[in-house]
Amino acid sequence: MMRVSGISVFFPFFNEEENITRLVEEAHSYLKTRADDFEILMINDGSTDGTKKAARELEKKYAGVRLISHPENMGYGAALKTGFSSAAFPLIFFTDGDNQFRITDMDILLSHAGEADIVAGYRIDRQDNFLRRLNGFMYNRLIRIMFGIDIRDIDCAFKLIKKSVFEKVTLEADSILVSAELFIRAKKYGLRIYQAGIRHYPREKGIAKGNKLSFIIDTFLELAKLRSRLK
Repeated sequence: MMRVSGISVFFPFFNEEENITRLVEEAHSYLKTRADDFEILMINDGSTDGTKKAARELEKKYAGVRLISHPENMGYGAALKTGFSSAAFPLIFFTDGDNQFRITDMDILLSHAGEADIVAGYRIDRQDNFLRRLNGFMYNRLIRIMFGIDIRDIDCAFKLIKKSVFEKVTLEADSILVSAELFIRAKKYGLRIYQAGIRHYPREKGIAKGNKLSFIIDTFLELAKLRSRLK
Protein backbone atom coordinates (compact mmCIF):
# COMPACT_ATOMS: atom_id res chain seq x y z
CA MET A 1 0.00 0.00 0.00
CA MET A 2 1.47 3.31 -1.11
CA ARG A 3 1.74 5.93 1.63
CA VAL A 4 2.99 9.53 1.37
CA SER A 5 4.18 11.98 4.01
CA GLY A 6 1.91 14.81 2.88
CA ILE A 7 -0.50 15.60 0.05
CA SER A 8 -2.87 18.40 -0.94
CA VAL A 9 -6.09 17.30 -2.60
CA PHE A 10 -8.48 19.76 -4.14
CA PHE A 11 -11.77 19.69 -5.98
CA PRO A 12 -13.09 22.50 -8.19
CA PHE A 13 -16.86 22.90 -7.74
CA PHE A 14 -19.44 24.86 -9.69
CA ASN A 15 -23.03 24.03 -8.71
CA GLU A 16 -22.31 20.52 -7.41
CA GLU A 17 -24.38 20.52 -4.21
CA GLU A 18 -25.55 16.97 -4.94
CA ASN A 19 -21.99 15.64 -5.28
CA ILE A 20 -19.75 17.58 -2.91
CA THR A 21 -20.54 15.77 0.35
CA ARG A 22 -19.98 12.27 -1.00
CA LEU A 23 -16.74 13.22 -2.72
CA VAL A 24 -15.18 15.02 0.25
CA GLU A 25 -16.19 12.34 2.75
CA GLU A 26 -14.81 9.55 0.56
CA ALA A 27 -11.59 11.50 0.04
CA HIS A 28 -11.17 12.16 3.75
CA SER A 29 -11.67 8.48 4.60
CA TYR A 30 -9.23 7.38 1.88
CA LEU A 31 -6.50 9.90 2.72
CA LYS A 32 -6.37 8.81 6.36
CA THR A 33 -5.03 5.47 5.09
CA ARG A 34 -2.59 6.91 2.53
CA ALA A 35 -1.00 10.05 4.00
CA ASP A 36 0.69 11.02 7.23
CA ASP A 37 -0.68 14.52 6.71
CA PHE A 38 -3.10 15.95 4.17
CA GLU A 39 -5.48 18.74 3.33
CA ILE A 40 -8.64 18.81 1.23
CA LEU A 41 -9.40 22.10 -0.50
CA MET A 42 -12.90 22.73 -1.83
CA ILE A 43 -12.58 25.36 -4.58
CA ASN A 44 -16.02 26.88 -4.98
CA ASP A 45 -16.07 28.75 -8.29
CA GLY A 46 -18.99 31.09 -7.61
CA SER A 47 -21.68 28.42 -7.26
CA THR A 48 -25.26 29.69 -7.19
CA ASP A 49 -26.84 26.58 -5.64
CA GLY A 50 -26.21 25.02 -2.23
CA THR A 51 -22.59 24.00 -2.90
CA LYS A 52 -21.08 26.66 -0.65
CA LYS A 53 -23.42 25.83 2.24
CA ALA A 54 -22.58 22.11 1.96
CA ALA A 55 -18.87 22.95 1.85
CA ARG A 56 -19.10 25.01 5.02
CA GLU A 57 -20.70 22.08 6.83
CA LEU A 58 -17.91 19.78 5.67
CA GLU A 59 -15.31 22.31 6.77
CA LYS A 60 -16.79 22.29 10.27
CA LYS A 61 -17.04 18.51 10.42
CA TYR A 62 -13.58 17.44 9.26
CA ALA A 63 -10.10 18.61 10.24
CA GLY A 64 -7.93 19.48 7.26
CA VAL A 65 -10.90 20.33 5.03
CA ARG A 66 -11.01 23.93 3.87
CA LEU A 67 -13.34 25.98 1.67
CA ILE A 68 -11.95 28.56 -0.76
CA SER A 69 -14.57 30.55 -2.66
CA HIS A 70 -14.46 32.78 -5.71
CA PRO A 71 -16.94 35.66 -5.37
CA GLU A 72 -18.25 34.85 -8.85
CA ASN A 73 -17.80 32.19 -11.51
CA MET A 74 -14.31 32.79 -12.88
CA GLY A 75 -13.89 29.68 -15.01
CA TYR A 76 -12.49 26.18 -14.69
CA GLY A 77 -8.90 27.24 -15.24
CA ALA A 78 -9.17 29.90 -12.56
CA ALA A 79 -10.48 27.29 -10.11
CA LEU A 80 -7.55 24.98 -10.85
CA LYS A 81 -5.03 27.81 -10.51
CA THR A 82 -6.51 28.68 -7.11
CA GLY A 83 -6.12 25.06 -6.05
CA PHE A 84 -2.52 24.84 -7.23
CA SER A 85 -1.49 28.11 -5.59
CA SER A 86 -3.26 27.29 -2.30
CA ALA A 87 -1.82 23.78 -1.91
CA ALA A 88 0.59 23.40 1.01
CA PHE A 89 2.13 19.96 0.42
CA PRO A 90 4.74 18.78 -2.12
CA LEU A 91 2.24 16.51 -3.87
CA ILE A 92 -1.00 17.89 -5.33
CA PHE A 93 -3.93 15.83 -6.59
CA PHE A 94 -7.15 17.08 -8.10
CA THR A 95 -10.26 15.69 -9.67
CA ASP A 96 -13.56 17.30 -10.65
CA GLY A 97 -16.53 17.54 -8.32
CA ASP A 98 -18.92 15.44 -10.42
CA ASN A 99 -18.03 12.00 -8.96
CA GLN A 100 -17.15 10.47 -12.33
CA PHE A 101 -14.01 8.95 -10.84
CA ARG A 102 -13.40 6.92 -7.70
CA ILE A 103 -11.01 8.54 -5.26
CA THR A 104 -9.48 5.16 -4.40
CA ASP A 105 -8.02 5.02 -7.91
CA MET A 106 -5.55 7.62 -6.69
CA ASP A 107 -3.56 4.50 -5.72
CA ILE A 108 -2.73 4.11 -9.43
CA LEU A 109 -1.27 7.59 -9.65
CA LEU A 110 0.58 7.38 -6.32
CA SER A 111 2.30 4.17 -7.42
CA HIS A 112 4.02 6.19 -10.18
CA ALA A 113 4.72 9.35 -8.18
CA GLY A 114 8.45 8.63 -8.07
CA GLU A 115 8.70 8.31 -11.85
CA ALA A 116 7.33 11.64 -13.00
CA ASP A 117 6.63 15.28 -12.23
CA ILE A 118 3.05 14.87 -13.51
CA VAL A 119 1.10 11.62 -13.36
CA ALA A 120 -1.85 12.14 -15.69
CA GLY A 121 -4.87 9.90 -15.85
CA TYR A 122 -6.65 9.01 -19.07
CA ARG A 123 -10.23 7.83 -19.10
CA ILE A 124 -10.85 4.14 -19.74
CA ASP A 125 -14.24 3.62 -21.45
CA ARG A 126 -15.30 7.25 -21.15
CA GLN A 127 -18.88 7.45 -19.85
CA ASP A 128 -20.05 10.69 -21.45
CA ASN A 129 -22.56 11.33 -24.22
CA PHE A 130 -21.56 11.09 -27.87
CA LEU A 131 -21.14 14.85 -28.37
CA ARG A 132 -18.77 15.20 -25.42
CA ARG A 133 -16.73 12.20 -26.55
CA LEU A 134 -16.55 13.52 -30.11
CA ASN A 135 -15.52 17.00 -28.97
CA GLY A 136 -12.91 15.48 -26.68
CA PHE A 137 -11.47 13.37 -29.50
CA MET A 138 -11.25 16.32 -31.88
CA TYR A 139 -9.82 18.61 -29.21
CA ASN A 140 -7.10 16.14 -28.23
CA ARG A 141 -6.12 15.47 -31.84
CA LEU A 142 -5.98 19.17 -32.64
CA ILE A 143 -3.73 19.94 -29.67
CA ARG A 144 -1.41 17.09 -30.54
CA ILE A 145 -1.06 18.45 -34.07
CA MET A 146 -0.72 22.10 -33.05
CA PHE A 147 1.70 21.64 -30.16
CA GLY A 148 3.31 18.26 -30.73
CA ILE A 149 2.46 16.80 -27.32
CA ASP A 150 1.65 13.11 -26.99
CA ILE A 151 -1.02 13.12 -24.29
CA ARG A 152 -3.87 10.63 -24.61
CA ASP A 153 -6.52 12.52 -22.67
CA ILE A 154 -5.52 16.13 -22.03
CA ASP A 155 -8.59 17.18 -20.02
CA CYS A 156 -8.94 14.07 -17.90
CA ALA A 157 -9.53 15.55 -14.45
CA PHE A 158 -7.51 13.02 -12.49
CA LYS A 159 -3.96 14.24 -12.05
CA LEU A 160 -1.14 14.05 -9.51
CA ILE A 161 1.39 16.88 -9.78
CA LYS A 162 4.49 17.78 -7.84
CA LYS A 163 4.23 21.27 -6.38
CA SER A 164 7.74 21.95 -7.68
CA VAL A 165 6.28 21.93 -11.22
CA PHE A 166 4.83 25.38 -10.52
CA GLU A 167 8.26 26.78 -9.77
CA LYS A 168 8.79 26.56 -13.54
CA VAL A 169 5.31 26.49 -15.03
CA THR A 170 3.12 29.59 -14.82
CA LEU A 171 -0.46 29.07 -16.00
CA GLU A 172 -2.43 31.89 -17.60
CA ALA A 173 -5.62 30.29 -18.95
CA ASP A 174 -8.82 30.70 -16.93
CA SER A 175 -10.78 28.30 -19.14
CA ILE A 176 -10.74 24.56 -19.83
CA LEU A 177 -7.52 25.19 -21.78
CA VAL A 178 -5.57 25.24 -18.53
CA SER A 179 -4.79 21.51 -18.82
CA ALA A 180 -3.44 21.89 -22.35
CA GLU A 181 -1.32 24.83 -21.20
CA LEU A 182 0.03 22.75 -18.30
CA PHE A 183 1.24 19.98 -20.62
CA ILE A 184 2.61 22.35 -23.26
CA ARG A 185 4.65 24.30 -20.73
CA ALA A 186 5.74 21.08 -18.97
CA LYS A 187 7.10 19.79 -22.28
CA LYS A 188 8.93 23.08 -22.84
CA TYR A 189 10.77 22.65 -19.53
CA GLY A 190 11.48 18.95 -20.03
CA LEU A 191 9.34 17.80 -17.12
CA ARG A 192 8.52 14.11 -16.83
CA ILE A 193 4.95 12.99 -17.55
CA TYR A 194 3.57 9.52 -16.89
CA GLN A 195 0.11 8.49 -18.17
CA ALA A 196 -2.10 5.94 -16.43
CA GLY A 197 -5.51 4.53 -17.34
CA ILE A 198 -8.32 5.37 -14.90
CA ARG A 199 -11.83 3.95 -14.92
CA HIS A 200 -14.52 6.54 -15.76
CA TYR A 201 -18.11 6.44 -14.48
CA PRO A 202 -21.38 8.05 -15.61
CA ARG A 203 -22.47 11.24 -13.88
CA GLU A 204 -25.23 10.23 -11.45
CA LYS A 205 -26.21 13.64 -10.09
CA GLY A 206 -26.00 17.26 -11.17
CA ILE A 207 -25.73 18.76 -14.63
CA ALA A 208 -22.74 18.42 -16.93
CA LYS A 209 -21.11 21.70 -17.96
CA GLY A 210 -19.65 22.60 -21.33
CA ASN A 211 -22.19 20.98 -23.66
CA LYS A 212 -23.37 24.20 -25.34
CA LEU A 213 -22.23 24.92 -28.88
CA SER A 214 -21.12 28.43 -27.84
CA PHE A 215 -18.83 26.89 -25.20
CA ILE A 216 -17.29 24.57 -27.80
CA ILE A 217 -16.71 27.40 -30.27
CA ASP A 218 -15.20 29.64 -27.57
CA THR A 219 -12.86 26.82 -26.53
CA PHE A 220 -11.47 26.39 -30.04
CA LEU A 221 -11.06 30.16 -30.45
CA GLU A 222 -9.14 30.30 -27.17
CA LEU A 223 -6.98 27.43 -28.39
CA ALA A 224 -5.86 29.58 -31.32
CA LYS A 225 -5.03 32.42 -28.90
CA LEU A 226 -3.07 30.01 -26.68
CA ARG A 227 -0.96 28.94 -29.62
CA SER A 228 -0.21 32.57 -30.40
CA ARG A 229 0.82 33.27 -26.78
CA LEU A 230 3.10 30.25 -26.56
CA LYS A 231 5.01 30.89 -29.80
